[in-house]
Amino acid sequence: MTEVERLTEAIRPELYTIRHDLRDLRSLVEADDKIGNFLIERIELAMETTLGCIVLARGDLAYPVATLARNMLELTIGTFWAASSPERAAEASGASVAELMRIMKTLLAKGHAKIVNKRTGEDKTGFMREAIEKRNIGRRRQIAELARECGLGHFYDRFYPMQSMPSHGHSMGLSGGRGEQEGLYAMMVAVRAHLKAIHFIVAKQIRQKQPTTIAELDGFLMVGLVRPADRTSGAA
Repeated sequence: MTEVERLTEAIRPELYTIRHDLRDLRSLVEADDKIGNFLIERIELAMETTLGCIVLARGDLAYPVATLARNMLELTIGTFWAASSPERAAEASGASVAELMRIMKTLLAKGHAKIVNKRTGEDKTGFMREAIEKRNIGRRRQIAELARECGLGHFYDRFYPMQSMPSHGHSMGLSGGRGEQEGLYAMMVAVRAHLKAIHFIVAKQIRQKQPTTIAELDGFLMVGLVRPADRTSGAA
């Protein structure tokens, strides 16, 4: 068994533990609690992405793993940002709907989409375009902006650009040989850390109604987000 295979086997029971805790966390969130349900979805996304990484890593598919590892980094930053204040959580919980509105607005403006009433066959494109125009959708928030707002700008600068290369079709020298196995192992270590961090952030917010500190986050990521003195004092 390779080092990558041993690591993926170690992650599987951790996924089971988080899945078990997820049932308890769901019981603490009301059906109409948009923010709570948004945070629950963060764990579900992290779990599914991690499971996908396990399957791909065991097939020695380094580039797809690299793409999903970047997604986990984004998910960690976004979850940490959203859980840092009620206002940010509310904004984050409505981000998906806002993005769909932006996409629809662009498609309608360019004539690439048409809205038709299924029952009457009436063309409602103009009505929908006007309705979208009246909504205050706002601009799309970039992950770099969120990272800087919650104190993770340096973390973003160090890791995100490099991890974005495979997603943009650039080679990272991950194909074949020992380099591929070492790269896969490093990426799976990162994925595992992100999974644990996201679970902790959400669980603390739902159970204690408290945001995670940067020091607590670095306890999972281990990338030097805080100085040694800060870690000793417990400062965020």
